[in-house]
Amino acid sequence: VYSDNSGNLVLENVETGVVIQLTDSGDVTNYSLSPTRQHILYGDPLGRRRVLSLEFRSDGRLKVMAQSQRLPPGISLGIWSPDGSRLAYRDENQQTWVYDVSGELMPLPEDVQQLGGWSYDSQWLSYCTPEEALIVLQPGGQSVVVDEDIDCEPGLGPWAEWSPSAFVIAYTDGEAEMSYISSRGMQPAIYNVETGDRFPLPVDTTIVDWSPDGRFLAVGVSFIGMKGVSYDSFTIVDPQGQNSLLLPGDGSGGLSGIGWWRYTPGMAIFNNYHIADDLSAAEPVADALLSVAMD
Repeated sequence: VYSDNSGNLVLENVETGVVIQLTDSGDVTNYSLSPTRQHILYGDPLGRRRVLSLEFRSDGRLKVMAQSQRLPPGISLGIWSPDGSRLAYRDENQQTWVYDVSGELMPLPEDVQQLGGWSYDSQWLSYCTPEEALIVLQPGGQSVVVDEDIDCEPGLGPWAEWSPSAFVIAYTDGEAEMSYISSRGMQPAIYNVETGDRFPLPVDTTIVDWSPDGRFLAVGVSFIGMKGVSYDSFTIVDPQGQNSLLLPGDGSGGLSGIGWWRYTPGMAIFNNYHIADDLSAAEPVADALLSVAMD
């Protein structure tokens, strides 16, 4: 999907080269695809927003449907839920809403300062208040206070990050030292929204990212360097905060930057280290790949 020279949204099949025009208004200025690629939020120069729904049929035909609900003008492009059924956004009056692609529009509490993200099942939504409290909204709309003293600025890393596979959210408590020069003074934690259990993580660190399967979370001792955020060290933890593994910082170099990637299903690799399932050891990835090749 892209916006062509005439200002319309089009869908192109990269294999066949067939291009289908999705809009005819000629004034599309921006757009946002849902994670499932079934819905598109797009806007015009006046700030008006509409949602298109795409239905790919088994016979190869495509059905394009414009949702009847026109969203309020001046909204940000918002945050799609993982299943693509909901969109959280803020309008020009600073009111936040959740739009359901079925057409339902639900206002969010007035104390939303910054939208966070959706849980993996698209039912829980996190946000930060002006007083820097972390709140999660339950599926029924009830608010749960996770912590009342968090760091809501992106700064050295995400201020809150949902697990991709469980009802747990990692967040950063405290304030960074010297206007985000380093992570000293900060402490991440993991909170289970179903049980209310909270697991503190190593002090003076910030959140890096969850592993793709949600088995592990990486946090790091971070600081602002010549090339942006750098790390003195990393710690890999499990969602219960019971086991941890210390790794060298990014000076050791990764194969494709800082973060998680997989060589085979079930093999968790962070930077250039293969992580043992029980967090008992880390093996340089070159050695791990050689072992897989020999098996």
